[in-house]
Amino acid sequence: MFLKSKTIQPEQEKKEIKIVVFSGLEKSDFTYYVARIGAAITKKVLVVDNSVSHSFYRIIQKEDNEEDIIQTQGFWLIKDIVYSEKFFENFDVVLVFAGRNTDASYLDHAAAVIVSFSYGKIERNEIVAECFQKEELKYPEEKTFVICRDKVCKKIHENIIIHEANIKPAAVFPVALDVSDEVKYEALQENGSQSMKGLSDALAFAVAEVAMRTYHIDEKQYKKAIR
Repeated sequence: MFLKSKTIQPEQEKKEIKIVVFSGLEKSDFTYYVARIGAAITKKVLVVDNSVSHSFYRIIQKEDNEEDIIQTQGFWLIKDIVYSEKFFENFDVVLVFAGRNTDASYLDHAAAVIVSFSYGKIERNEIVAECFQKEELKYPEEKTFVICRDKVCKKIHENIIIHEANIKPAAVFPVALDVSDEVKYEALQENGSQSMKGLSDALAFAVAEVAMRTYHIDEKQYKKAIR
């Protein structure tokens, strides 16, 4: 008498969780644009707002919400959560708007880290102190990209900021102060949503570079997503 052999099911491949951390300057428009692009190409995107100001969450969700997670404009949004592999497996991409509240556990699992600086001395010194002078925070050089926002003169070069932070980023994107970018940011804060049309070339280029790397899309797919 022979026993029926059980069918052995192959182990399911573990889903790769793509995490992108947005650290530094707590200006949430950049992360918002990247999230909207992901939604436009039908990626399941979660935005985690762990920042000190919660500016992303407050802009999008203007009224108090009792639910832990909300879905809006094609992406999901939650605030103040620790790294959770089990929870994040429900999404294709997790965008962590950390600002000055960068968590080492997120950096350890990040596919990319986007660090935004201001050119202003006081603000950039605060970002360096809070995001780069803590021993537990290790920024992977080949995965770290720096965006320097709101440049108004040539006196302060991006290399000075990089030196102060003591990092060697994979790329640096300088973005001059532009009225059109500020108008759009104000509109985003007022309305809770905003298109990318009319952004300055420098900011649009930085968003495009980060979005194409994050979602593995080419320029043609990117342009289709922002129409």
